[in-house]
Parts: sequence; structure tokens; C-alpha cells
Amino acid sequence: MNVAQRATHHAATCFLNSLLREWTEHRASPSKIEIPIGGAGHIDIPLRHHSVLGRHRYEGRFFLVTAAARQEIDFLTLVHHLTEFLSKRLGAGADQKRLFEERVRSSRDNIEAALAGRQTSLAKKAVTDFDFLSAEQALLVGHNFHPTPKSRDEFDAAALEAYAPEFAGSFRLQWMAADPSIVFEKRAVSFADQDWTAQLALRDLPPESETQARTLLEAGFRLLPFHPWQLDVLRKSAPVREHLAEGRLKPLGVSKSDWGATSSLRSVYREDAPFMLKFSMTLKLTNSIRHLLAHEVERGLQLQDVLNTVKGREFQKRHPQFHVVTEPAFFALKDAEGRPIDASITVCRENPFRRGREKGHAVLATLAQDALYGGENWAVQAANAAFPHGSRAENGRRWFRRYLEVAAAPLIDAQANYGFLLGAHQQNLILELDGGLPVAASFRDCQGTGYSELGFANFAADVPLMTRENGNILDANMGNALFTYYLILNSTFNVITALAADPEGAGETDLLTDLRDFLQQRLELGVQDASFLSALLNSPVLRHKGNFLCALKSINENTTTDPLSIYNLVPNPLAHAKGSTNA
Repeated sequence: MNVAQRATHHAATCFLNSLLREWTEHRASPSKIEIPIGGAGHIDIPLRHHSVLGRHRYEGRFFLVTAAARQEIDFLTLVHHLTEFLSKRLGAGADQKRLFEERVRSSRDNIEAALAGRQTSLAKKAVTDFDFLSAEQALLVGHNFHPTPKSRDEFDAAALEAYAPEFAGSFRLQWMAADPSIVFEKRAVSFADQDWTAQLALRDLPPESETQARTLLEAGFRLLPFHPWQLDVLRKSAPVREHLAEGRLKPLGVSKSDWGATSSLRSVYREDAPFMLKFSMTLKLTNSIRHLLAHEVERGLQLQDVLNTVKGREFQKRHPQFHVVTEPAFFALKDAEGRPIDASITVCRENPFRRGREKGHAVLATLAQDALYGGENWAVQAANAAFPHGSRAENGRRWFRRYLEVAAAPLIDAQANYGFLLGAHQQNLILELDGGLPVAASFRDCQGTGYSELGFANFAADVPLMTRENGNILDANMGNALFTYYLILNSTFNVITALAADPEGAGETDLLTDLRDFLQQRLELGVQDASFLSALLNSPVLRHKGNFLCALKSINENTTTDPLSIYNLVPNPLAHAKGSTNA
């Protein structure tokens, strides 16, 4: 395949797997998928491999079948036919249909541009060569169950190249000095660095700007970093224009060094900086406008303080190979009424991957991604590098068990014995690899954290920011559903399907058996809250986030009042897997 064909293949795979996880009115066999589209017509999609977990592999050919003919069609024609049919069935309007098709096309085109631009650096990239940033920026395809994984509505080609991780985006930050009267800021109680922005600024500014910064700092101003695209948007808003005109907000210039975009695009990293930064961006990525909200970023402060309680330190001591990347502070500019401007929120994120410690770390989503240019994906490479003398099937199972030990076990212990829930989807989990072998794991993105009633009882008395009003104290139904989706369907099932892509490797059924054994062993060891494990092992169905529906109907998942309303039920393969501890 050439680059254009590979881009279409990747885009079609994400599109179709997302649809087929949500739209059950199709017929599947080991060799093909048939999707009725009304009247006497249907779509035929030949398969290379039928996945029991829904991550099918396709031949790359699509056929429109009617009573009169069987006609081969291209991917975008397939998208049009399916969009027309599904819009009628699901209630999407004309504008939603048009925007959806535009985003599918744009996502495919962005994948092609990234594949073309990164071919020299990534086509032969070995998994053992990854460091933190290079793995973040190797996620060229994105969410493998989303119809528009690389749509970037508000970005033009120049912005994509400058700021998107898949284009290896690196750029200078914009620094501003702000009068304290216009700064909204919160910090965790246990966060010792009360002047974190000033510390970062004086490291990051060139000498000519540093002198001005020190003068303004002595005058009481705060030194604040902004993403350049974010600041361009903010400058057009009335409150920020007023702050600038009245001298309460003053430009300091750009950073002296480049910062690299990580896989989420709005988080940035520099190997010698004490912190990473996460910015609010007025940009639609996958299912939501990427505005940070004050009550959501407060969850990072909560978690910082939770981990510094007696029980929090006990958890960390039990899992020295597992690290929570904390987000202990944030700031925003205020509007005229003194409220934080959502589009200006910036989060302080710990940087455990600083120079000298960045080697061997790889985000799970990159490892589990389909091979960009053909051949073996990076998860398969890692398994066979870690165990060079074993059979490929044995290697995959051993590597998967190691992933479960270093990443899944601490997350389950946190839920089942401490009551804090970490939204560990595959883009929030980072594995440390030693010769391909997972030896440690890190979780990031504290917005996706919550607490069960067990967690509220364990921590609320010691953590003032932990309140029911924040919205992340969850009942068992919602908490277990969200935790299951992120850790199991999104992360662990995609590890299984990535490893099973090796034709000589372990199959999905064997790896599901290993997963069931692992979960059963956790349950048998005894836990304080068995609800998640019991439901996962025994429920006939699981909840899967409806990414296709969200994209088709332009639903912003961050503002929906009932998070579970965008989830659909899918069969639970673990309820039918037979346990066996024999490899």
C-alpha cells in the first residue's frame, strides 16, 4: 500500500469498528460483515480477521449490494451511504450529517498527512527506541474505536503542523504577567511549591524577557504560561482585551526553548522542565470541546491530597512500580465578574519523565496502535523483544500478564480496597519498558478520577476539596461502568487485540482466559469492594462509550448531564471465557 491507501485503511478500520460496537443491526461471519441500509440494499465488508472483541481487521474493499448489482465503492462513498441511513434511524439532522462526513474526511486526510510527514522517522522505529515524547508523538492514527480519531475542527494545515503531536509539533510558549486581581488559582494543600509559575518562568524565559519578568514579579504580578494558539483565541475575547488595555495583563514574550505536544495535543512537555502543562483549548477533538472546567481540574488537587493521606501513602507503598502523575495546581484568568474564564485554564502537571528518566516510557495507545506502515505493531515487537527465546504465542501471553501485574493490578487495588477510581484508558497509561518488558506503569490525567462511597469514607475527612458537589463521588452503577470501560474495554481489550494481531502469537481467546484468571485471583484474594470484579466476571453485558453516536450527532460528552446516556451495551466476553492457569 502507498501512504494514501494506508491512511484510508486506518481511517476505515477505526470508523467501522466504532460503528459495529454500537450498531447491532448487522450480520457477521468469519469472512465478512453485512450492514443493511434500508430497502433491498446492504453493504458487504470483507474481513481478514473477525475479532471477538470487535477490533476486526478488514481487506480494505467495500461493496454496495442491491437487487440489480454488487458494486465496489470507495471509503468515502461507504461513509456517505451509512451516514444517510443511520441519520434517519438515529435522528441526526442535515447539518449534523454534513459536519460528520466532513470530520470523517478531514480525519482521514490528517492521518495521510501525518503518515507522509513521519514516514522517515517512524516506519522503522523500534519499540526499544522510544522515550516519553517520541512515543507520545507516534500516535498517528488515534482512537481505534472512533469514526473521526484525528479530526481537528478549528485547526488549519499550518496549526496542525505547528501544534499537533502526530506532526511532531514543538513550539514556544507565550508568557504573560498578570495582576493578581485577575488571576483565579487553586493549589492542593500538600503542594509545597507555592510559586510554581514563577519558578517555571525564570527557567523558561530568555534573558531579555527574564529581566522584565523579575521586575514585574517584584511588583506583585504573577507570571503565567499560555499555549500560543490558546492565547490567540483569548486575545479576541472581551475580558482579555480589557485586561490588556488596562495594563493588568502584560506580554512577556516567548519561551527560550521549544515544548513538545503530547498525544492529547493540549498537554505539553519539555524534558528539562519540572512540570508539564495542560491547556484549555477551544478546539473539538473526538467527542468534546477541549475546555477545561474548574470543577474538573480541582480533581487533580483532590488526588494530590488523597495520595498524601495515610491511606494514600499506604497505597503507593504497596505498588512501588506504579505512579500517579499528579496535577496539584491550576490557574485561570478572571472575567469581569471574577469568574474563571474556562478557555484560559492551565493545569500544572508533575513531570516524572525529566531528562535522564525519559527513556523507555511509552503511552499504551501507541503500543496498541495498528502498525502504521505495515508489519508488526509495537506491542507485538515489545513482547518478542522481552522474551527473545520463547515461542511467539508464549511471548504474547507472558507480556500480557506482565502488563496486568504492573498496570491493571494497582488500578484495581485502588478501586477495590481504597475507593479511588482512575480513568485509565489507553492514552492515560504509560508503560516503562526495559528491553520491551513492562517494568512499571504511570497513570495521568486527573480530570478522569472519581471516588466510590468507600473512597469518600476513606478520604473525605482529610481532603477538604473532596465534596459531593464536585460531581465525582459515584454510586456503584456509574463508577463501575466508567471504570470498566476505561480499564477493560478501552485499555486491556486493545492490548489483547494488538497482541493477537501477530499471526503466530497468542489468540484473543487465550488472552481473555488469562485476563479472567487474573481477575478471579484478585477476587479470591479478598477485597473491601468486590462490586467491580464481580460484575466484570459475571455480567452478560458491559457498557461501551458510544463514540460513533457522539460524533454523528455532535454530542459534547463533557457537558452531558448523564454520562451513561452515551454508553451502549455490548456482550461481555469475560462472562463466557473459561478460566485456566496453563499457558
